[in-house]
Amino acid sequence: MAERRVRVADAPVTWTVVAASIGLFVAEVAVGARTGAPPSAVAAALFVDHPWLAWALAPALHHGVAHLAGNVAVLAVAAPVERRLSARQTLALLLLAGFLPLYAEGAKLAALAADPHVGAYGASGYAFGILGCGLVLGGPNTPRWWLVRLGGVAAALVVAFDLLTSFGAPLAVNVGHLGGLLAGSAVGAFAD
Repeated sequence: MAERRVRVADAPVTWTVVAASIGLFVAEVAVGARTGAPPSAVAAALFVDHPWLAWALAPALHHGVAHLAGNVAVLAVAAPVERRLSARQTLALLLLAGFLPLYAEGAKLAALAADPHVGAYGASGYAFGILGCGLVLGGPNTPRWWLVRLGGVAAALVVAFDLLTSFGAPLAVNVGHLGGLLAGSAVGAFAD
């Protein structure tokens, strides 16, 4: 049986994260074009000039096209996972995988870096979270779900490699990826 195409109505939170990420990146590029700064500098400046706004927008900010494209691609592939979750579970996934690990990453950087104006941003926490959730939750035996499973395994391998290669170097551990994967896996484990 062919799997039907995932519509926005099937995964409204995931597609909202995708739309917000693309929209904010277009804004970063537009501001950069006016000021002569690359998008990464625009996002970084936002953390210095308007930290409260920057931290609120952090899961949708990206520092370059590759960063944005990678997260959007993962979220587009993994969007069917949201269909398997209740609204409460999806909200938990967004908050625990999308926001909390970014804030933990920011706190880690602020504590360990000399510069108090640090930022952690991007949708990768939510992306790793939805992949972890999909891996634990499981789904139908379709090509789309095999991509979700493969993505979940790849995310786990990235986190494992990150932990193994950064032993003794706490700044090198990406808390967004680790926290997102763990939070998403926990949401998947407790989902119906």
